[in-house]
Amino acid sequence: MATTFNSRNLIDAQAQVTRTLPAAAASNTSTGIYIGGDGPHKERLKLKVELPTNSVLVATKTLTIALWDSADNSSFAAASPAQSFVITGATGFAAQDIYFEIAQTTRDYVAARFTVESGGGDNTATTATISVVS
Repeated sequence: MATTFNSRNLIDAQAQVTRTLPAAAASNTSTGIYIGGDGPHKERLKLKVELPTNSVLVATKTLTIALWDSADNSSFAAASPAQSFVITGATGFAAQDIYFEIAQTTRDYVAARFTVESGGGDNTATTATISVVS
């Protein structure tokens, strides 16, 4: 389940990437972050997506953020169980942190997938920070 909340999490500086948001009717995926193989306690990790204030997302249009994973850091797909978080524009949106829980079954690399609805405006001036926290 994706959530927003204020928390104090440990962040590994090597496990942090940035990604610009896509324009309307487009999607993009962040660089993958390695979370390890089948070791224990993977479920204690979270993928954190930090979004700054955005003044572009068109009112009533959506930005969907989803947790994706990959075995090889090349072919990404929606993680299982599927998790996503939807932001509805209101002439942009407020800054927020979104957390995705990482399941034990999540593959070796995780990434954030961003999709802006058709007509949602050009959001490419907004950069998200994606990290793995414990």
